[in-house]
Amino acid sequence: MIRDSIPEFFLCHSTVCYVPFSNEPDPLPLSMLYRSEDSIVTPNDSRTDPIEWADTCIKFAKGRRMCVLVPGTAFDASGTRHGRGGGWYDRFLSHVPKDWLRIGVATPISFKSGSVLKRQSWDEPVDYVLVYNSELTSWDVCEALPKRLCTDM
Repeated sequence: MIRDSIPEFFLCHSTVCYVPFSNEPDPLPLSMLYRSEDSIVTPNDSRTDPIEWADTCIKFAKGRRMCVLVPGTAFDASGTRHGRGGGWYDRFLSHVPKDWLRIGVATPISFKSGSVLKRQSWDEPVDYVLVYNSELTSWDVCEALPKRLCTDM
């Protein structure tokens, strides 16, 4: 269960979600399933300033514990994520509080369990990676820390 693998997720009051592109898992059902309060949804265009959007999210949070669900084209077990190459989420994550829980949302294709992705100095890692399993019926959790813990959800 996600509850056992990511207990801090259930201590968060609200979630920052995203509108998925066609090849990304939709995080909103996950957010709504586990969140008793509200969510804020990031824009999915490159014209929106990620720093301004981070400020909007900080004001929305008003001191509440937050979880950020982050899309990506590739994730590894150490929490490195690669996006679409524009750095929007890296700039966004660099401006939100470091204690906000960061969870990458991946597909089996985008999660590189046996590979190590190159992490640049500007890359903002995630704390966990949720991988929607190949049957699209449940989530696998990988804790993105030096110790690797992957469990079936």
